[in-house]
Amino acid sequence: MSWVTRSYRNLLVTTMMGLVALLGVPMFLYVTIAYTQQQVEDRGQILYHLANTAAIAISENLRERSREVELLARSPLYVNADFSSSEFRASLERLQQSYPYYSWIGLTDINGVVQAATGGLLAGQSVAQRPWFQEAKKGVYVGDLHEAKLLANLLPSPSNQVGPIRFIDFAVQVENAQGQPRGVLGVHAHWGWSEDLLELITPQDADDEQVEFFIVNGEEEIIFPDSPSQHDSLLVPVVKEGDAVRYASWGSDVRYLTSAVAVNSPDSTVPLNWRVMVRQPESKVLEHARGLQKAILTVFGVGLVLFLILAWLLSRQLGRPIQQLTHIAQAIAQGKPARFNLTLHTAEMRALNQALQEMASRLLQNQHELETAARELESKVEQRTQELAEANTKLAAQARSDVLTGLPNRLAANEFLGHEFHNLKRGREPYSIVMFDIDYFKKVNDTYGHAVGDQVLQHVSRILAESVRENDFVGRMGGEEFVAVLPLTPLSDALRVAEKIRARVDAAALEPVGSISISAGVAVAHAGQASADEAVIQADAMLYEAKRAGRNRVMPEAP
Repeated sequence: MSWVTRSYRNLLVTTMMGLVALLGVPMFLYVTIAYTQQQVEDRGQILYHLANTAAIAISENLRERSREVELLARSPLYVNADFSSSEFRASLERLQQSYPYYSWIGLTDINGVVQAATGGLLAGQSVAQRPWFQEAKKGVYVGDLHEAKLLANLLPSPSNQVGPIRFIDFAVQVENAQGQPRGVLGVHAHWGWSEDLLELITPQDADDEQVEFFIVNGEEEIIFPDSPSQHDSLLVPVVKEGDAVRYASWGSDVRYLTSAVAVNSPDSTVPLNWRVMVRQPESKVLEHARGLQKAILTVFGVGLVLFLILAWLLSRQLGRPIQQLTHIAQAIAQGKPARFNLTLHTAEMRALNQALQEMASRLLQNQHELETAARELESKVEQRTQELAEANTKLAAQARSDVLTGLPNRLAANEFLGHEFHNLKRGREPYSIVMFDIDYFKKVNDTYGHAVGDQVLQHVSRILAESVRENDFVGRMGGEEFVAVLPLTPLSDALRVAEKIRARVDAAALEPVGSISISAGVAVAHAGQASADEAVIQADAMLYEAKRAGRNRVMPEAP
């Protein structure tokens, strides 16, 4: 190995190879392993948020339907009306038309005989043995998914229906003014609503990313997608709620990153015990990480070869100038003219080191002082830069946030509207705008003082923030006026959201004010508008229409 220690060229090449291996291999392993783990964790969190969003949407939908049926059974028409009257039957038909998934609505007497029903289906027949009739006597009932039996041959099957028709039952006992039971109001909602509901939540790239949604009942049976024959080979894994980074086999050789979130059951005599599960194949989860591994390995290999070639060439080219520099330095040190004497040995490096020792010592000392000063300066600059960046971040957040309510302010709202309008111009689906205004807010301030008025603003703000999806925007425009921007939402859905929020505010009293109400105006932005402000102006006009119409309402009225 004497040639390694004597040859400058070999020493340089060997040293470079060792440095490349010492730095490159650990870096490659760290980058690929850390990135892979981070990719799995990030994807797991995305799946968990998707499952959580779907679970919340399903829970809210069931709770709304249950509440609607309960309130209807407590209405004067159901408490006092003649069940056999045409007016009563017409009310059932109107209720069915109010929600496209209501397949059958009927009212029985206390013995379970159907007295009135939509389309006259099952009129006069006994449903006393049906679970929904029996459970409704105990309280509000929301039934688990089941196949149609009595209605199987009476209701038309949807064109896209696979297998038997399946329903979710909502039922509640109807009582007279004295609290005595008059009968049971039952509603069969078609299971097709689950597909439409999850379609709104499913990301646009779900098919490309192979992300799949499942709804599992308390018996660990898959009830969504609505294709029972396709689920025979699937084995639902045990995944704890919130365990976002978990692989499961689902009864096959393919592993899936799986997340599960329980659906909060509405108030019912029998809990549903549903779960929303979202999965993605391991190969798709790691697709980007493995691509990065291949890219890094390729670049590392090519770079290593090129670096070695370059090191070899440099060693040959640098050897001769170093020898020449040695003679020049010796000549300068002796005060003699420089003479060049090329040689293939490395002993000249020792002579060069001896000749330049004094200069090198001084240069190193100066360099050390300069480096120390540079490090101190760099540290101070970095510290000042970080402080400035943090200050700018805080200022930007404060400039876009309402101090009282914590919601985004008008500036943030204008930025979000501009972004959505830009996307709309590029061909995305329309978005809806809802303007809200607290009714008689000046009267609250005049009566109870501005401190209570601030509490009212904060109270309404919390309800608004809790009533929309994660990708929706809610902000305070100023005073008692708020705005909600609902991306990818048509007018009908926006009206339902606005009405839901109005009802929640109306139902949530705040002491000492008591009942609080809001008015809302809804408009849809479309690509033909010149700017994002046009839709806001339209929604604001609808808001004032709601004010003129008596307040505590949504305009335009739902068709």
